[in-house]
Amino acid sequence: MSQSCVEPVPAIKGIQVLRAETLPGVIFYRGNEISHRYPRHWHDELHVCKYHAGTGYLRYKGNSYQSCPGDLAVTAPGEVHENWVVPGASVSFHSVYIPVPLLHSAFQQLGTKQRGLTFGVGFLPAGDTGRWLVAAYQAIEDAASPLACEDRWLGFLLSLIRQCSDSEPMPASIGQDRKCVRKVREYIDAHFTRSISMGELAGAVGLSMFHLHRMFRATTGIPPHEYQIQLRINHAKRLLQRGHRPVDVALSSGFSDQSHLTRHFKRLVGITPAKFSA
Repeated sequence: MSQSCVEPVPAIKGIQVLRAETLPGVIFYRGNEISHRYPRHWHDELHVCKYHAGTGYLRYKGNSYQSCPGDLAVTAPGEVHENWVVPGASVSFHSVYIPVPLLHSAFQQLGTKQRGLTFGVGFLPAGDTGRWLVAAYQAIEDAASPLACEDRWLGFLLSLIRQCSDSEPMPASIGQDRKCVRKVREYIDAHFTRSISMGELAGAVGLSMFHLHRMFRATTGIPPHEYQIQLRINHAKRLLQRGHRPVDVALSSGFSDQSHLTRHFKRLVGITPAKFSA
């Protein structure tokens, strides 16, 4: 997920489009002060939109609904609707268009009690789903590590399915979870300086990425990419204590450059690498 592209949309000023090569068919939007009126239309994909500012309106099956900051709008595939704002007003948002096959694949991988997805049209509290959506957009836009991007995308899909569908993930064996997580931690321990993907970790223990994402967080309290970052920081601290230069420590610990090391070092240790080694 490190490769992405951000494309301006000339027809509607203030909208940016982002696609990740590893998420075929998925399209992210970020809108800033948008006043464009969308006439009656429908999407092949599921559309999820988190509103940050401004008030907008959605008309669906003859009824009008108002969107406010903090709302999550979910529009099901094939449902005809229209969107607008009053003259002089605008809205700001993050949104994503998700192909139906990807949704069904995610649903099946989670192992659920029921088979049907029951997404409708309407507004919900954004909550965790909205936060995951923005985090996924930001990680892909920033070309974050594959683990970081995948963690946020999987977190968004899992939260969305929990909030908007009538199905719940099947419970897993606690003992089996711990065994798999231990193997994944050992795998990251052995390869923490290089780029690792969630698919690679899931393949190492024979699980879907969704199961791994959920059980790793539940067991350790942090996602795999944060576990990897912590390993890198711990390694960096040892090298700094031995007198190595921060620029060399960064590369030896798996960071892309010294600024990358410094950003995470300050976040987790509270001081810069230079001050730590002084």
